[in-house]
Amino acid sequence: MHVAWPDDEGTPVRGVFDPKCMRRYAAAAPIKPRELIEGPACVQELERMAKDLELVESLVRVESVEHLVYMFQKIHIRAPSPFVRSLLMTTLANNEHVVLAESPEALVRRAVLEMVAAPPRALAGWFANGDIIRVFLDWFRTLAQNPPRARRVAYKCLGTWDALQGEAEQADIDAFGAEHPGRDAADPAQNPFWVSSWVYHMKLMLLEGALLGGVRLHVYAAYELPIIFGYATQVFEAHAAHLDRMHMGAPGAARTQRLQRVGVLVRAQREMAVATWLISHMFERLLVFRAPWHSKHSDAATVLRLESTSAQRARYALRFRHVSMLGSPTHLSFDGWCASAEHLDECLLPELLGHAQNALSAARTILGDAKDHRDSGNASVVDAWADACRLLYAVVVANLVAMARLQQSGVLRAKELMVSGAAALEYRQCFLQADADDAANDRPVRSKKQRKDIERARKWRDAVEALARDKLNVTCVQGAHPDWPVFSVPGA
Repeated sequence: MHVAWPDDEGTPVRGVFDPKCMRRYAAAAPIKPRELIEGPACVQELERMAKDLELVESLVRVESVEHLVYMFQKIHIRAPSPFVRSLLMTTLANNEHVVLAESPEALVRRAVLEMVAAPPRALAGWFANGDIIRVFLDWFRTLAQNPPRARRVAYKCLGTWDALQGEAEQADIDAFGAEHPGRDAADPAQNPFWVSSWVYHMKLMLLEGALLGGVRLHVYAAYELPIIFGYATQVFEAHAAHLDRMHMGAPGAARTQRLQRVGVLVRAQREMAVATWLISHMFERLLVFRAPWHSKHSDAATVLRLESTSAQRARYALRFRHVSMLGSPTHLSFDGWCASAEHLDECLLPELLGHAQNALSAARTILGDAKDHRDSGNASVVDAWADACRLLYAVVVANLVAMARLQQSGVLRAKELMVSGAAALEYRQCFLQADADDAANDRPVRSKKQRKDIERARKWRDAVEALARDKLNVTCVQGAHPDWPVFSVPGA
């Protein structure tokens, strides 16, 4: 039954209000139940909130934008309550008052000049567009959201940062051409591209956070980890190379020290991404990290269809739909990913474990050397940066311990598992096709060699099934960085 509602002229308008609308909304999106916390759990929650409030209160005492970034990232990792998050956004900017500066524009200028020595002409030409002020504050506000919303908003903001990077590049070219008329302003070897370098750096941090945020939220299935961290490796490599180039436009000891601190975190995460890529690729090939269609109830014909090249290409495009349109860093196409996977498949699968351990050891060395880092900068900034290093260090050590336990267990020493990734794919294709033919009562005439190949492939499958009973579980260890997977090895 629809209730009539009079318009401005007093004529009833039918259908304006439907009394069932709230009932339909409640059925589609029920209110989440909240459990009443009592006893020690309530005390722990209050203590946690008190620590979060202390972090928010410390924002008014930060002395640099670098410190502000570290503090926001630290609070975001803790996933505070809605009350704390609201205070966090109010503390950042309220009624045109922002931390660290007299105005939002002054805060953005300070953020740029902390990283690069941009001339006033470049900043003046760029600030003609006021979008950067809003987008920069939204960069921090994104970290003040709950983790699921923060990831969604970050992906939406990436397009805006990508457009701003193009505008900043043109402003840098105009400024450099005006100051150096006889030089090629479009040549990266001559033009430091001050402002656009800073914009690209901020965009990469936003992209890294959105990409890794899916680990904490369990967005990625285990079999997807190879493509996720294959792309993450590319992003961190681009970021590390960009930081090296930023030294060209960042004279001064203070700027050099800031870039070095950021470089430690980026290079360590690059090695961690490589290790996670290798480990997950190995276990995906061994069907330890298997797709949902590899269940006992799926027929072989369905599995073959879902593992076809066209199906894999479609899933790849769907997973990276948010980043495929970015101008930079260059998105790794599906064909490029396949080429990288084929390169890994040339190695014996257990050998990938050794390469992953080498990458984790390199990350441990980078982060371990950071413990003794001292500079002339503010001690609170160094402490905040050291806290970020410690979270990553805990992930590296936990994964090194898990891989050492796996090697000591001897589970990968089985003769059937000492194969390359390419051989594993051939085995999978062989036994799936044979099972599909048997299920369809369509048994072609097979040669003696084909029968032996099928027997060998099914024997390999049995060995893999035995391994899968003690498969790795991707978990986030308490105290470690929640955006990085920590591999645990039950029973090893």
